[in-house]
Amino acid sequence: MIKLRHIVLFALFFAAWAQPSRADCVDDSVVSLFPRNVAEFACANLDAVKTLTWFNDFKGQVLPSELYGFDQFLVSAGVNPNTQVKQIVWAVGSSTTASATGTRGAPQSQPDGSDFLSVLVGEFDDDSIRSALDARGLTSRTFEDHVLYPIGFGGRASELYFTALDSDHAAVGTLPMLAALIRVDRGEADSLLANQPFVNLIRKADGDSAFWGVFNGSGTRSAIQQLAPGSSQFTASDKLFQDLRSLILTADVTDSSVSVKFQIEMDTPEDSVMLSQILQSAILVKKYMAKSASPPNTALAAALDKFSVAPQGATVALSMELPNDQLRDLILERTFAGN
Repeated sequence: MIKLRHIVLFALFFAAWAQPSRADCVDDSVVSLFPRNVAEFACANLDAVKTLTWFNDFKGQVLPSELYGFDQFLVSAGVNPNTQVKQIVWAVGSSTTASATGTRGAPQSQPDGSDFLSVLVGEFDDDSIRSALDARGLTSRTFEDHVLYPIGFGGRASELYFTALDSDHAAVGTLPMLAALIRVDRGEADSLLANQPFVNLIRKADGDSAFWGVFNGSGTRSAIQQLAPGSSQFTASDKLFQDLRSLILTADVTDSSVSVKFQIEMDTPEDSVMLSQILQSAILVKKYMAKSASPPNTALAAALDKFSVAPQGATVALSMELPNDQLRDLILERTFAGN
């Protein structure tokens, strides 16, 4: 449902034009709302997002189809998404499986887009929201003492529900994930704070960046396959992908450029060198395809020239820095549409 493509592209957008008003994107009160087992966790600080002429076209190219119309849903609930939503925090995860173990034997959640949960942080009048949604006559569901309202604008969005939590938080997600959030909030299940390896990743990522995302080993494997689809076809990829530990993605901004960085933790320095070579080859293939397209996607090919991949001990460091005008060229050429 929410693919790395969308995470990376929204990271580019938020990093280019959103200036965070504080260092941390989330605090423990938000992390504690999420269930213990997740494969991916991300936060975008929207406190000072500026309205740009490029925004609607960009959003139209990269927004997951499941979330088309969500802004209108919020408006129908009496929420102004431009002024009342300050941060968006989301997670993807699934049930822990015995076969999903990291190199240190810790159980990990397999990423599954059907397990999606997002918490909106901002200013909400939960009573007014419920009144507005009740007035629409929606076929709501009740879980414990929470009313869950269907988003209901077609497709996979029919599986998403919305609920107001309190004056600072609202949530949207699949029914199992919302039920998990409610159980955690009631103290009936462990929160993400009990998953110390994942919390450590969050602590490393949650700094000055306008956007960041963290992935466990299984989530990292899925993310790399989306970032470089051909990488899994190389010899020895199977073992390398099984030995992935984690991925941290951050997006930062200067006055003139946007920078996106990936840090992939491997099992050994030798694995780091091997994965670096595989990713470099996959990026070269993507660049060749961009140049060979009809018409050629020159903006994408130029952007891929900015991509750097290098092993650093047991870490693979990927980075890309783009001038703001080059990012605008990518948007204007509809580089992100249909990918």
